[in-house]
Amino acid sequence: MGELHHGTQIIFGLLDAERITVGAQGCGIGQRALDLALRHAQDRVQFDQPIVEFQSVGHMLADMAIEIEMARLLTWKAAWKLEHGLPCSMEASMAKVAGSEIGTRCANRGMQILGGYSYMVEYGMERLWRETKLNEIAGGTNQIQRNIIVKHLQRGDPGPY
Repeated sequence: MGELHHGTQIIFGLLDAERITVGAQGCGIGQRALDLALRHAQDRVQFDQPIVEFQSVGHMLADMAIEIEMARLLTWKAAWKLEHGLPCSMEASMAKVAGSEIGTRCANRGMQILGGYSYMVEYGMERLWRETKLNEIAGGTNQIQRNIIVKHLQRGDPGPY
């Protein structure tokens, strides 16, 4: 259970772990959305070419890949600090915000790339789109996470670098 009068530290440690987990979930949803969208863009042919060849579709896929990697790196850094017993509240909040918002953006882009197919259960994108929004709320809303981050910055806490 922990030492007497140290419950707050335990709770905050659990919140950090939850926020890192939510960040990882967002990364996973984003990655799955990218995988589905890429496969569809390679298979779907319009005007005698796969739609992945259209610059606007290609740029959406590239943006998805870039953002997923950014969120993944933030999440790994926060998880590493937590695993090593280092203070990581700011990094956990950053990972949670980045992972959840990037997961949502990737699901939105995936919906756009799949078009009408994105609403069909058989394609799986509609489930990702429905589930990703919860990550922006779970573990404390992203607005609360931003409040936590700015408080760390105001105190002069070292950044995640």
